[in-house]
Amino acid sequence: TGPDPKNDFADVPAEFVHALAKAAIDAGADAFATTGIHHLGPIEIYKGRPIFYGLGDFFWSDMQEPMPADFYAQYPEIREAFKNPEKATDADATNALNAEAFNSDLPFESVITESRFDRKRLAEIRVYPVDLGYGRKLTESGIPRVASAEKAMVILKRLQAISGEYGTKIEIQPSAEWNYVGVIHPQ
Repeated sequence: TGPDPKNDFADVPAEFVHALAKAAIDAGADAFATTGIHHLGPIEIYKGRPIFYGLGDFFWSDMQEPMPADFYAQYPEIREAFKNPEKATDADATNALNAEAFNSDLPFESVITESRFDRKRLAEIRVYPVDLGYGRKLTESGIPRVASAEKAMVILKRLQAISGEYGTKIEIQPSAEWNYVGVIHPQ
């Protein structure tokens, strides 16, 4: 069997994303960025332009909202999670759906990126680690904050590893304001 098309935590972007990103740059885009995969993806430099294959979530809310009418039909695991699914509240359904996929640090790790160009050429990318507070109480979780030194290293080392497969070298440097920052100098 192949990879799960709904797997939001794969480190390798879908092939169509590669093609779309490169086509956008070939058509004149200075950068290409995606979100929506709920975690950080690799960074690639293509023809001197950055491709951010996943910037993660900048905010995360576990607040419950009304679910669409077809929710149970779309997610059989929700129907199977309850003896009487028709009695489950929207909060119950969301918690059951998120219990496995969002029960880790990955959706709560993000970055802010800064791309500096010099004479229309990419000169440097700075990557600032952000922590959304996995495991904190609901009123504090999901709020972006500067990552602690330990968390910043975890975020940047993971990003270093998954971006290295694309030939992107991320140098980790100490920073007074951000504890650590990732720096990319395109070659």
